[in-house]
Amino acid sequence: MLTSNQIIGTVSQVLYGNVSQQIIKLNTSRASVKVVIRNPDVLVELNDHIEAIGSFEHHSKYGEQFLATDIRHCAVTQELIRGFLMSSNGIGEKTADKLIRRFKDNLVDLLERKDVDSLIEHNDVSKAAAELICRNWHKQAGKIQLVQFMEHVLQETKPMQRAKLLTIGKRAFQFYGEKTAEKLREDPYRIWSFSNFKSAELLAKALCVPDEDERRIICALEDALFRQLDSGHTRCKSNLFIADLTKLIGEELVSKALSIALDEPKKERPRIIVTEPENEKLTATQKLHTSYFALPASVIMENYIKDQLLSRIKQGIINVQVTEEELDDYTISGGHKLSKEQQQAVKAVLSNPISCVSGGAGTGKTSVLFCAHEIITHAGNQVLQVALSGKASRRLAQQTEREAMTIEKLLKIVKWEPEYLDQFPSPLILIDEASMVDLHTMYRLLRILEGRPARLVFVGDRAQLPPVGPGLIYHKLMESSHVPKVELTGNFRSTQDINNTAVDIKKGHTLESKKLVRIVNCENAKEMVEIAKREYEWHLSAKSLHVIAARTRTVSDINIKLHKSITHTRKVIPSAPEFREGDAVVYKANNAELGIVNGSTGVVTGGNEDFIIVRFDIEGLVSIPKESIRNEKAGEYLLQHGYALTCHSAQGSEFDVVIVVVEDMLMVERSWLYTAITRAKKKVILVTTNDSIQKAIERGFAADQIEVGFEL
Repeated sequence: MLTSNQIIGTVSQVLYGNVSQQIIKLNTSRASVKVVIRNPDVLVELNDHIEAIGSFEHHSKYGEQFLATDIRHCAVTQELIRGFLMSSNGIGEKTADKLIRRFKDNLVDLLERKDVDSLIEHNDVSKAAAELICRNWHKQAGKIQLVQFMEHVLQETKPMQRAKLLTIGKRAFQFYGEKTAEKLREDPYRIWSFSNFKSAELLAKALCVPDEDERRIICALEDALFRQLDSGHTRCKSNLFIADLTKLIGEELVSKALSIALDEPKKERPRIIVTEPENEKLTATQKLHTSYFALPASVIMENYIKDQLLSRIKQGIINVQVTEEELDDYTISGGHKLSKEQQQAVKAVLSNPISCVSGGAGTGKTSVLFCAHEIITHAGNQVLQVALSGKASRRLAQQTEREAMTIEKLLKIVKWEPEYLDQFPSPLILIDEASMVDLHTMYRLLRILEGRPARLVFVGDRAQLPPVGPGLIYHKLMESSHVPKVELTGNFRSTQDINNTAVDIKKGHTLESKKLVRIVNCENAKEMVEIAKREYEWHLSAKSLHVIAARTRTVSDINIKLHKSITHTRKVIPSAPEFREGDAVVYKANNAELGIVNGSTGVVTGGNEDFIIVRFDIEGLVSIPKESIRNEKAGEYLLQHGYALTCHSAQGSEFDVVIVVVEDMLMVERSWLYTAITRAKKKVILVTTNDSIQKAIERGFAADQIEVGFEL
């Protein structure tokens, strides 16, 4: 039976929380109560003083708990002081009561004045505890002021919108602290940094900010430029973001916005960076449309990367000596010699502080790395191999027979062990899959290497997919006259038909069916899925086989159909009934304990009530316990069917046979098509509608359409 109630107290512990629900402990004057909050717009934080409205319920598993339908922040009362002292200050019940009895009504005044000396005068608490109490008190007091300010301003706002803005305001509080209310009153559009322009507009309207206000216009400009960052642009001309800007502030204010942006660089702390053309004869209007606009953070990072790389090039590095005879005699796996291109690439790596090795799949980039690795190691230096993704780093380690890690892992190691890099006095830093490394990742990598002599080698294929994040680093290095580069063209892995098709894509030629690159035309998307399924079934004898598609929905549909078709008569895995023996699978998270990474592909070989056994392509046999098959909190499967993959998931992998579903969408352009096809070693089947391939070719390379400020 449920009973309606309201309880007042201080949040002493957050037991569980996600985007839609929280379970907290609330210290009231009488007891500690477990409260369940199921409204995503009213989530609370440690030390919050709140009034919870709802009902008590006895749960069969968790006992008595309070189901809150609404949460209101409230001002501090004498009743709440005791709960506050006991919430997260390390103060027990007896000490809290002693402080309240001793200081009575003066306690709040002492906390307000941060009078630590008076609090410790009678040795009730230590100096450290008193300082912590005062600090937490002022933090909470500032939050109460913020809530009161926002509730007053938003009186006429719809309850749901008001609750959402209060939650956003508390995010802002984590940054501005006690001054949050003052900061938002001064410029309500500051809340945009913690939400979006729509939310900032709600608060600004409540504060009667006029449409033509400069604070609104600058915020809209920032929002429009951030949208361009999502498309990879770190700077852009007005024609790229003017449509977004118009939606935000209206067409009549666009010219004013651009004029305001041109004046921003004159300020001490500009929020927009503008690069005007050098042509002095241009009119003001022409300047508006030919200038580049960027956010300061992007400009700072691009300039830093440029300065760091140029500095390394200028300083140079001690060459690692190798003779022509040694390279001629060097033997790679299988007893093969290095080609002249590969020898040239090795020399570039050994004699330059910065170098690029470029080439498509199977052109022998790994052999170059293996050789350079051995020569540098024998010369007494060290090598650090890194790649963007876990899968790429795992494959790099496998192919070079040397340890490799993700860039993110290296950054984390250095964060917790700053002296980690000291063991590498003059390392070779091999950055594999460099075409996928974005601006922010490169900036962070160079920050930890600053002041350290290191030989940087960028290895990749500029025809493949560009970074998911903003910026282009590898592509611009390949264009730089300052950076030695070697492009490998000879292919040692794929069939000639696949190689020729890849070259045709790079050149923009129309693709035609070949013996080992077959094009199958379909009438519609439904037929493409059916044909992809049929082709997969026909090629089951291949050692490795995958479908690659662009839409996640298409990938899902093909996975469902192939699972039902191929393994419907095989044994169900009790710990994961969605899978059967023989299912192709992909793991979608990094799991150091199991030794598998996000993107690891394999085949289910067995399992029981407690775990599932998968033979992964690189990692071999792995037993995945039941709790690692599914993320219960997020409600998603970490192990998924992997007959079909997106192109991004497949990048860095290689398969004997690849079936490429070429859908007509903007994402499917030349680099997508090139990347998908070059995953295959022996055969490609392109499943498409009549003109989808030609449209992809005509869209060009995505990287060529990304505007960046970085150049070397």
